[in-house]
Amino acid sequence: MVKKSGCALLAVVMILAAAPSAFAERQTGSLKGRITDKAGFPLPGAFIYVSSPALLGIQNYITADTGNYAFITLLPGTYKVTVEMPGFKTVNIDAVRVHAGQALSLNVRLEATEIEEEITSLDAAPTIDSRSAAAAFVADADLLRRAPLPRDFSAILGLVPGVVPAGDGSAGYFSFYGSPVRANTFALDGTDVTNPLDMAPLAALNTDIIEEVALDNAARPAETYPAQGGFVNVVTKSGGNSFLGEFRIYHSSDGLSKDLWSKADFEDNNLGSPLPNPKLWDFSLGMGGPIIEDRAWYFADFRLAMKSMPAPFLSWKDPLGALNPPYAWRNSDLMSFFKVSTQVTSQIRRRFRSTSRTVTSRSTNPTSPGTSRSRPPGSSSTKAWSWSPVP
Repeated sequence: MVKKSGCALLAVVMILAAAPSAFAERQTGSLKGRITDKAGFPLPGAFIYVSSPALLGIQNYITADTGNYAFITLLPGTYKVTVEMPGFKTVNIDAVRVHAGQALSLNVRLEATEIEEEITSLDAAPTIDSRSAAAAFVADADLLRRAPLPRDFSAILGLVPGVVPAGDGSAGYFSFYGSPVRANTFALDGTDVTNPLDMAPLAALNTDIIEEVALDNAARPAETYPAQGGFVNVVTKSGGNSFLGEFRIYHSSDGLSKDLWSKADFEDNNLGSPLPNPKLWDFSLGMGGPIIEDRAWYFADFRLAMKSMPAPFLSWKDPLGALNPPYAWRNSDLMSFFKVSTQVTSQIRRRFRSTSRTVTSRSTNPTSPGTSRSRPPGSSSTKAWSWSPVP
């Protein structure tokens, strides 16, 4: 009896592990529609092909008697749709943008012809599914690349209408349309990364690995994680059939800015001088490409952010007469990300992701003038690493 129960339990675990996650649908979008002739009659046997730099290989569909077609697991990206059928002109529709969790409708009418002819249709524009009542905001890769935003995840959430940060937003707390700041859920490639203790993201998200951010505020489908407030769905970048890479450097310091008031102006108004701006050096290297063309891709990103600034207080003497100069503060944040996307067949696709982060903080002060006493430097370091299959 015990042996049978153990076998049954093992079978259930294997079935659950092999079954695709329902939430995986929220990491992809869908494209549906109907193929008809100019008179509006459905065309069975029409071939539909979709291709994209975000797609491993080419997906295809053959219409049945109703003329309907559906691609339900398309990764976020820009797609080309081709529709062809013997006796009709082949139609190409370029720049069809698919977002995570979004359903698009694209109906195409084919024109009969006696010769082989191919056209690019400008009339067949996709429309958003009018049956969905979801209220969502999508920040795609193009917006994230062009918008002049600080290099932190809170700046992306600040783009959303109705979203108000708690403080400066660095702690990861936001109110979506008046909801409590601890009522939100954050997901990364289908994995819930919300801290169960304080309901903030478990770790800071590197903006250089983000392909798209979708924020659902209302009417979320049942397969998503429960969230009384906003549901933040982050999709990371993947590789492609071409080798691509980029190297970025960002720098800011107090020497690149200037106070509008002079030192005398501050003294006349009995005000202290403003705090110095932290010195920032931010290096980022990202690369991706094929391992096996149309079968396996990789994407990797490495980022090192270094900040430093003097402590915002004056030198002071302790009861023993020793001078304590201001401390200098330094912080370094090293983040790495690696992702592999594979496709064994058109029905078997798997992705694997590895992330790591090391944060080191130091505080130092020089030897006090006129004395041999100085405080020893203090430092702290935290490390985190994770590996997980992606739905």
